[in-house]
Amino acid sequence: MRPAVSSENLITASGVAPLEFTMEVLRKLDVFAPDTLHAWFDTSTAEAVGFLGAPIYRQDRFQA
Repeated sequence: MRPAVSSENLITASGVAPLEFTMEVLRKLDVFAPDTLHAWFDTSTAEAVGFLGAPIYRQDRFQA
């Protein structure tokens, strides 16, 4: 089962797939080039966001 699907005039997604739903809407509206759209999606996933909060960026690392 795919988290988001689209047809001619219908886009739907699971309630736990807001990024996939947004990606389908942006694709249907032709807001971004396909490569840009995929790059946006890849940097918006939990894995990418989690990387941005990696331990090396924690404030307590710099406290004496």
